[in-house]
Amino acid sequence: MIPFTEPRSCTGIDFDAATLSSDPRIGQIALAPSALREFNALAHALYEHADDFDSARITTAVAMALHAARSGRSVRFIPARMARAQALRDMAADADWSLDAATRAGIDDLLAYVDRADDLIPDGIPLIGLLDDAILVDVALNRLRDELDDYLDFRRYRDGRIAAGAPAESRRRDDWLAARGEELRYTLQRRRVDARHYAHWEWSGRGFRVT
Repeated sequence: MIPFTEPRSCTGIDFDAATLSSDPRIGQIALAPSALREFNALAHALYEHADDFDSARITTAVAMALHAARSGRSVRFIPARMARAQALRDMAADADWSLDAATRAGIDDLLAYVDRADDLIPDGIPLIGLLDDAILVDVALNRLRDELDDYLDFRRYRDGRIAAGAPAESRRRDDWLAARGEELRYTLQRRRVDARHYAHWEWSGRGFRVT
């Protein structure tokens, strides 16, 4: 079962609809078959190995979110994934970060769904209106996580260069790559140095002697 109190992935989880389906509010959410097909088609377009989400899995996810909220626990999965959606939006709009056509198209399709108010679970429903959006973001991160992590690291690098008053030509993506490459070389060099023995020593029985 997905712990909705943690910002963890829910993809690949085997939801058991029977365990948490007693909440009457769940029955008020009608999952239109056409909307569910569209949801799954987009999930597979975003990540080809995505599992299908049938109505049982979605309603169980809704049930778990509602139960967590009712017990006073924060449902952090949803805001955590929506924050990642905003980061993807920033990455796609950043002129300093180039994306290949397939990646850009996937992000555009995902954000088009996120921006819709009337999707699989209407956004206006309190607590769980963005749950379907968050699940799709989670699916997309299977393919986009490394790209997004690199972008966020680049953005921190660029912000640091701006704060230091560096000229614009020294805070590009190529400069970030060069800086990270230099850091990697330095790290590898330190590891090689740390692995060396600067002196030969032998055990004397009373202590050690450097020779």
